[in-house]
Amino acid sequence: MQSVPILRQLVLGLIAQHQYREALDELELYVTFSSSNFPALPLLLSPPNLSTRSYLASLPYSDSPTLQVYAGLLSLYLATSTPSSTQSQSHSHSQGSETLLRDVRTYFERAQVLGEGGVAEGFLERLEI
Repeated sequence: MQSVPILRQLVLGLIAQHQYREALDELELYVTFSSSNFPALPLLLSPPNLSTRSYLASLPYSDSPTLQVYAGLLSLYLATSTPSSTQSQSHSHSQGSETLLRDVRTYFERAQVLGEGGVAEGFLERLEI
């Protein structure tokens, strides 16, 4: 299916333009998951985000380990960067660092289960430090 490669290219284009928040927003629109799509993985999302995200999951995006890794990396970058280092601060809804860090773990755990074990496992080990 061509939809996953198209989304991957869109996200990479946004990253190349330093539009990290927009890239993550695009991924979250298609990639986020709910307990009904993946019951084995505990949801680490806070209640306000759960209702927003749980209905957005859609196949084949939610089953793409590469997109899960991209979402994890973008969340990690946004959670650890200072406001002056992100170019797109005009976005009206911004998540706190704590929520983003929980999302990082969730995205990498999902990617690990879906088949990107090496990349995701490496980042999960670093998060444990």
